[in-house]
Amino acid sequence: MCNIFKELPGKLFINIIYIIYMIQLLVIVTSSKAQVLPLCNQQSDCQIGTYCGNTNLCYDCSYIYPGECNTLNTNCCSLEFLKQCTTNPYQCTVPSNPPTPITQKTHNLLFMFTIIFFIVSINYLILGFWVNKYHKQKVGLSIVPNYNSWCVLYGLVKDGIHFTRMKFGNRLGYNVLE
Repeated sequence: MCNIFKELPGKLFINIIYIIYMIQLLVIVTSSKAQVLPLCNQQSDCQIGTYCGNTNLCYDCSYIYPGECNTLNTNCCSLEFLKQCTTNPYQCTVPSNPPTPITQKTHNLLFMFTIIFFIVSINYLILGFWVNKYHKQKVGLSIVPNYNSWCVLYGLVKDGIHFTRMKFGNRLGYNVLE
């Protein structure tokens, strides 16, 4: 039997999974700004191509047209608004130096990949628990998806660390401890 799961009772293990899932949701909500939740308090809270409306939500710039301005401060000709909506949908007189659009940062892609990875991982675990328990009629720790693979993971990591120390330990000036 795997040493990792031997010490954790079934309900405690599921509660730990639930706590991890809640922490991930909290991180998503607090760190995402307009990417996940379109809430805003100023124009720069929204992504380029969207603006902060008078209801503190981000809207697409195509909703603005001449004579209709529902932006946060009801000023569709402000520099902050024109930085967000570079197409000038309200048809304002543009100053001699129009604002340059801000490009999206590449870390948004990494952030979205991380969110998707964790959501898929949690769903994989939940679905795996459900299939093993109710369809395959497994009980105890055998309901953990790919239980045997998780059991050997500790040994593989330990072997990798040992191999790295043996391979590079002498080059770094360290003595191998035994």
